[in-house]
Parts: sequence; C-alpha cells; structure tokens
Amino acid sequence: LEVNEFDSVPAGLFDHLQGMSYLTLFDTYLSQLPPGIFDKLLSLQGIDLHGNRLTSLPEGIFEKLCSLNWLSLHSNQLSSLPERMLCRLENLQFLYLFDNKISTIPINTFSALTGLQELWLSYNELEELPLGLFDSLANLQGLYLHINQIGEVQAGLFQQLSSLTHLT
Repeated sequence: LEVNEFDSVPAGLFDHLQGMSYLTLFDTYLSQLPPGIFDKLLSLQGIDLHGNRLTSLPEGIFEKLCSLNWLSLHSNQLSSLPERMLCRLENLQFLYLFDNKISTIPINTFSALTGLQELWLSYNELEELPLGLFDSLANLQGLYLHINQIGEVQAGLFQQLSSLTHLT
C-alpha cells in the first residue's frame, strides 16, 4: 500500500491478515493510526511506516507484536513517543525514528528492547537524553544521535552499552 494518497486507514482493516509477516505503508498521507490497528497481526516481523504525516501514535499500538524485529517510523512528524509504545518488543532488533520532531523521550521508552541492535534517533529535536535511557540496551551495536539539539551528555549515559560499535 506504499506510495498512495490516503490519509487514514479504518480500524479492523488488517484483522483477517493474521499470517502477514511484513507490512509497508510508507509514503502515504497517513496522519494517524487507529488504536489496535495491528493487534491481530501476531506474525508480523516488520512494519514500515516511514514518510507519512504521523504526529502521534496511540499508546501501546505495537504491544501485541511480540515477533516484530524491525520498525520504521522515520520521516514523519512525531513530536513525542508514548512511554508504552514499545513495551513487550523484546525481539525488536532495528528501530528507525530519525527525521521526526521528537524533543523528549521518556526514560522507560526503550526498557523492554533487550534485543535491539540499531537505534536511529538522528535528525530530531532532542535536547537532552535522560540518564538511564539506554540502560537495558546491552545488545545495541549502533546508536545514531547526530543532528539534534543535545546540549549536554551526562557521564554514564552509555555505560551499559557494552556491544556498541557505532555511535554518531
């Protein structure tokens, strides 16, 4: 459904597609997603929602997607992330949040992402990174923070990132 001109999707649209592995809805005019839109897609391994007009996401929108291993939300207009948006995504390996308008991230946002390998937060409006934000990301290999408005980095911010090989 990528590269189309619809600005919304009806609730229940994907309810009968329970065997779907990958969903691409990029470069449309989506400005919002209905709560529970992905709840029946328990086999989903990847979602690509980049290049839309999303300004916010419903709380817990991805929480039933335990098989998800990559999530692309880059190039939208997200200004914040719901704290529980990523809960229960232990298998998530790649998270692309770059090129949004994110200015703050709640401290527990990434706490469930124990399998995360790459986190892209570049090209946002981040001003600070709270101490402990990355503490559960021991498997993280790449952390991309370039082109933000971060004024200060606290000592110990990267202390738990023992697998990190790329930091920008």
